[in-house]
Parts: sequence; structure tokens; C-alpha cells
Amino acid sequence: MWGKNHVPRFSFIVGLVTRNAITTRDKQLQWGRITQANCPLCDGGLETSDHLFFQCSYSAQIAACGIGLNWFNHCFWDAALTAACSNNSSNTTAGRVRGIVWSLVIAHIWYERCRRCKGEPALTPAAVAQRIYKEISFLVCGKPELEADFGEVKLLRV
Repeated sequence: MWGKNHVPRFSFIVGLVTRNAITTRDKQLQWGRITQANCPLCDGGLETSDHLFFQCSYSAQIAACGIGLNWFNHCFWDAALTAACSNNSSNTTAGRVRGIVWSLVIAHIWYERCRRCKGEPALTPAAVAQRIYKEISFLVCGKPELEADFGEVKLLRV
């Protein structure tokens, strides 16, 4: 998440998410700020961090677009964070890319959630995945829309 290849705006979001410090609708409901706590992405369940990133059908569609993560192997943050920290050695190119991808996926799911909460037009999962892919290509290769293969991490064009 942090290191010489991190992007502060994405790392900040990931830091909040991993500490369960984002203001999800379940928290807002407990505080009495809202009366409905449905997920704004899928409208299918109570919006919690675990739901938003691991159980939401919208997030699953983003992960299924060939981003390069086995995103839904874990159902809860504790397991996912442990796996991410153990697999993202910043000493290897694949580890650095994996860390960048992980940060970008989390941040872009959160950004889309916030867009919808503000009443902005919804993006399709493929459109969000395309944005993620372009950012990855630019951050890793310095050029947008390159197909890249970094050992264990294969990024596919969406």
C-alpha cells in the first residue's frame, strides 16, 4: 500500500478502508444520519466494508473484468488484508504491481460508491474496470492502454 510506487490518493483510501474508518451506510444508520442502508452499487444488501468489497455483485463484476486479482477468494477484510500483505512483496515487480492493482480496485469501487451517493450517473462495472486498467497501465508502464504481463500478474485489456 505504501512505498516508492504508491499513489497517495489511493493509498489514503486503502488506509481508511483497512482500518474500517470509511463511513459506510451501516455506520450512518447507527448514527441516525440515514434511514436506508442498502448498498448503492447493487442495492442488494446492507452496505458494510465487507459487503462493498467482497460480497457486492457490482464489485464482483469489476473483479471479473480481468483486472488480475483473485479478489473474491476472501470474504472479509481480515483475511484479504493478511493475504495482500503476505503476497505483495515490494521487492519484486509482480509484488509492486499487485499492490498498485489492489489499491486501485479498492479506491475505484469506493469512488463509484461515492459518485452514486451524490446522485451522479452510474458507471457500468466494465467502465470502472477500464478506468482502473488505464491507471494501472499509466502507473506501471507510463503509457495508457498497454497490455502488460508482469510475471505472476497478468493485466488484460478490458
